[in-house]
Amino acid sequence: MVLELFISCLTDINAYVLESTALTEFDFENAELLTKDELYNPNALSLEEVNKHRSDIRGPIASKRRFRRNGINKPAKLWPGGKIPYSISSHYTNLERALLARAIKQVISIK
Repeated sequence: MVLELFISCLTDINAYVLESTALTEFDFENAELLTKDELYNPNALSLEEVNKHRSDIRGPIASKRRFRRNGINKPAKLWPGGKIPYSISSHYTNLERALLARAIKQVISIK
């Protein structure tokens, strides 16, 4: 808490932005209980609307040809043990956390 407040004062951001957590078993259980309406909400904003048709990689690096490729070609750059560390905001709702868990399960099943 003290560290969060210190960082907040230095960078002029809200301390609550620093609060994060990982998905829990409860989130993955809720992912299995999602209804079709929750999964396919017709009122949800599309990705294009949210990002205003911009990619997530921006700036000068996005236009360099060698950085447009996907994938890692050097084993030293892979995550140890194949596990990717992550954290998400603690301000997501249970539904949003379940949707994230569902998406992660789908990515894992593609392997």
